[in-house]
Amino acid sequence: MIDSDSGPGTVAHKCTLSTMNSSRHVTYFRQLGMLQLDSRIVMPSLLRSVRRMVEADFLFFFWTNEKGAVLAEYEDPPSPEGVRERYFAKFHDVEQPGLPPFSTAARFGPELSVVPDLPQRVRRRSAFWNEILNPLGSRYQLVMVLREGTHPEGVLVMHRSALTGPFSHQEAQVLREIRPYITQGLGHTPPCPATGTLGAPAGGDGATRMVENEEGLLILDRWGRLLSRCATSGLLLQMMQGARLPQARLPEQLPSPVTTIHRKLLDAEVGGTPFPPLVVVSAWGRFRLRACWLDAADGVRVGITIRREIPLRLRLWERLYGQPLSARQGELCLWLADDLSYAEIAERMGISRHTVVEYTQTIYRKLGVSGKEALIERLLHPPPTPG
Repeated sequence: MIDSDSGPGTVAHKCTLSTMNSSRHVTYFRQLGMLQLDSRIVMPSLLRSVRRMVEADFLFFFWTNEKGAVLAEYEDPPSPEGVRERYFAKFHDVEQPGLPPFSTAARFGPELSVVPDLPQRVRRRSAFWNEILNPLGSRYQLVMVLREGTHPEGVLVMHRSALTGPFSHQEAQVLREIRPYITQGLGHTPPCPATGTLGAPAGGDGATRMVENEEGLLILDRWGRLLSRCATSGLLLQMMQGARLPQARLPEQLPSPVTTIHRKLLDAEVGGTPFPPLVVVSAWGRFRLRACWLDAADGVRVGITIRREIPLRLRLWERLYGQPLSARQGELCLWLADDLSYAEIAERMGISRHTVVEYTQTIYRKLGVSGKEALIERLLHPPPTPG
């Protein structure tokens, strides 16, 4: 059942949704399918894009098998310390007030449902509320189940606090319309664990060109002991290792790429030879690690940056949201990023070379650029909005 529109923030959400009509939401997510990327590398970008359409304080995506068992999971932002562990240990596939067991919901539940708010007396007595929802600050949930035929493929759970307010009919309808295209976009590679490859090549043609995305920082002492870290570094390290269920906490032992680049910095200090960054590839993206002394005077603290890189075409897909381009023009932007000729693009899009040239010139005119590289730069780094 979908709850009626009510509660704080509902009007603001409706105004946000009205800035982009329903058909353009559908068009935008239909383009996700043409990327043909592993579902893990897509997920952070996908959730950011969903969030632009329907506001949420927390999002969780669970990849599932046909029996509704969880294969992998991603959180945005990472949940507070201990919440994820308690959820999987005590509550994951157990019926809760107002909620069926997870596997039952994944296999047989409605494709889209708004979980009704629990009465205060029920919340007070619910261990699930006190140990999971309350630490998350979650009061309202919107659940979307993705299925291929009758087999569940994943479950998206969106959470809102009491301050943000309940989900509306209009927001639920947006998710209902884009749901088939999210399913299609995630259907290319099963989310099984991947082994990172140290020293992968950094180059690539247009179809594999990578751009920087998230960044984390570790601070170690001279002997390789962890002193401090930023909030995202634990998550990036686990993604770098191809973890099935990444979380924003560091493993008990620092992974070998971190200890390797720390040792290389010490060796460079002795031998005076510069060294390139380490590159590690997993299903979550490509990761570059660099090390430097943070205080050259005492040579005690070492800073190690971890940058996650994603395919250029995925970043451009994110940036196409809200651009003044038609569906075909947006699709053409993604093909242009692959360094294809006009003839090759025409074959892939099923149109003439002349039409490709015409569309390209129209895109350049609309976005105020004069060539392909300028177009990519304009999408990657849009000018600031006035005011």
